[in-house]
Amino acid sequence: MLKKEFHCRTTQTITRLTSVLLVLAVLTVTLIQPSETNLAFAATCVKYHVVQAGDTLSTLAQTYGVKIEDLASANNLTSPYVIYIGQSICIPATTTVTTGTTGTTTTATSKKPTLLILNFSRKVYVQVTNFPKNTTYYVRAGNREDWVRIGRLRTNKDGNASDIFRIPAAVDKTSNLSICLKNVITEVVVCHTIIR
Repeated sequence: MLKKEFHCRTTQTITRLTSVLLVLAVLTVTLIQPSETNLAFAATCVKYHVVQAGDTLSTLAQTYGVKIEDLASANNLTSPYVIYIGQSICIPATTTVTTGTTGTTTTATSKKPTLLILNFSRKVYVQVTNFPKNTTYYVRAGNREDWVRIGRLRTNKDGNASDIFRIPAAVDKTSNLSICLKNVITEVVVCHTIIR
């Protein structure tokens, strides 16, 4: 009887430990999963528009002559496309080109620029691919109120770069931390927000 009870408790303990380890594994994968942003349009923002009262994504798309889907994609917005007064909206560049004497229009195809951010406690790993070649970017971290420059990133001859940056305590405690790269020449800014 005692042996049977011991075996039952051991089995329960092993089952509980396995369940806890499974939950921890799922949480680890969820929390450390890379946040990759497709910047096919965001990396080529031609302008930024600060949202005013009455602005909608639809009216901004009409005003700047871009598709609403492209505008939403460039700003990581999902339906129902909610925007806020004071929000900075990236206006993407159009990539159509006229070729030949017939006036046919084709869409330019190129590798899409991407920004990868991995958040590790008080550090972030920043990786860019297919960005402009041999270009320096200031890397900033912050939220809507506080911004801190945390370093510089320079792309190589292929337009790629990566580095690890320390997040200062002043901005580390925010639940929505934004990491921004600012081209030092053109001043084009590309941001990605990490929801923690």
